[in-house]
Amino acid sequence: MTLPFMTESTDSVDLPIAPAKQRAARRRAAADATAKWRGIRRAVGMPEAAHVDRAITEAMSFCLQPVYAQHDGTGVFVSLERTFRTAVLILMRNGADRELAQQAVRNRLAPRPHHSELHHVPSLVMHVDGFEPLARRGDIPWSEVDKRAMAAASRPRNHGV
Repeated sequence: MTLPFMTESTDSVDLPIAPAKQRAARRRAAADATAKWRGIRRAVGMPEAAHVDRAITEAMSFCLQPVYAQHDGTGVFVSLERTFRTAVLILMRNGADRELAQQAVRNRLAPRPHHSELHHVPSLVMHVDGFEPLARRGDIPWSEVDKRAMAAASRPRNHGV
């Protein structure tokens, strides 16, 4: 005799899959889909965002070396054009397509809408007298030195942090 919850082939109980196993299966499926998506992008030469960020960081480090740094008489400055071109070359060195690398670096360097919101640093309004930034995580207060640095960083054409 076979009970309704028994299978005919093995006579074992068919229990529902535990919720933890269902979540694990969904995570594996999502990870497989992401890996496939990244593989397709890699195959056409499109760099991942983390690789673009590392290339920009490496380009900034390169452009700030004393031998390669640009000087304007008052100090060293960073040329966005030079940083952009160097980051693209770094991505190409690592296997990216030139046009896709250029687009990826442009996207990572583009201004973000949240830069004008009050709770982000730097905010466009932090230089306004009397501005009080929102409390940091854990309700840690900002020091006066930090507030002055935020104000200096948010002033257009005056990034003297």
